[in-house]
Amino acid sequence: MALGVPKLVKPKQFGSERYCKKLTRMRRRCFEGVGLMSRVIRLDEKSGQELEERLRAEGFEFGDLAHARFQARGPGVVVSFYESGKLVVQGKGSADFCERFLATDLGAEAPRPLDGAAIGTDEAGKGDTFGGMAVAGVLVPEGAEVDLVKAGVADSKSIGDRRIKILAPWIKDHFEHKVFALGPVEYNAKHAGVGGNVNSLLTELHGNIAIALFPKLTGNRVVVDRFGANLPVTRRLRDELPEARVVEIPRAEAHASVAAASVLARAAFLENIEDLSREWAVDFPLGSGSPVPPAMREFLELHGPNCVGEVAKSHFKNVRGFLKK
Repeated sequence: MALGVPKLVKPKQFGSERYCKKLTRMRRRCFEGVGLMSRVIRLDEKSGQELEERLRAEGFEFGDLAHARFQARGPGVVVSFYESGKLVVQGKGSADFCERFLATDLGAEAPRPLDGAAIGTDEAGKGDTFGGMAVAGVLVPEGAEVDLVKAGVADSKSIGDRRIKILAPWIKDHFEHKVFALGPVEYNAKHAGVGGNVNSLLTELHGNIAIALFPKLTGNRVVVDRFGANLPVTRRLRDELPEARVVEIPRAEAHASVAAASVLARAAFLENIEDLSREWAVDFPLGSGSPVPPAMREFLELHGPNCVGEVAKSHFKNVRGFLKK
């Protein structure tokens, strides 16, 4: 069902003021709980596809709209991505939506140096149907940010997977680091163990990495790619690591330490996907878009539904939908 908003038609065109009032009520219902705040952003095709995959994974309701590649409705927000590359975000929740979903999707930039040493943390695989999830942290000493920039380290979304596989070993050889790579089985178990809340799991993993690396840090700064509006890592480390200065910001990959962490997390996640593909003889795609259903059907034909939790995130809406069929 299309989510577009019907236009208000003047009464004289239909000779009925009653008809006009009916359309007005319909228009209000379309925006009920959403509000009229609107933001317009330009996205390239790849970023638009990545956004669609993330929204599907988060359970947004999708509908059709003329001249749009997709339209999705979520809590307090309606998102329309047009063929022209224009993304329109409407609703009271537009600011939160942009911060959560678009802060790292508006184009790549070279990492910015921080004043002094820092630990950066980031994750990969959170929105992918297949595979688990990886969280990584990198400790960058004061002055070493320049080395990362010279090596071409940037947000993993802005560089190809082949380059990531080259950079990851180099980062590990030159910087203190920590990586938690969860396969699907461990991910599903941990996700259930924290009450089915992905942000709670991320808080645990990001926090554990900061605690592990902090004794080696000269300084006190921990930079986290922000994933929760209530600054969950800051709240957690307030008691466990009170001497740390935690900075949770959107688009944190713009900082060298977080960019390096994003590369390690992405490399670990890619390795997990490749291992699963070899083990189960299915070419598992990245993301949660159109390549996922054919791969899932192939997997089910070969291995049956009882093994889905060994290759995919069981709580994802698209996975649950396949298991119901």
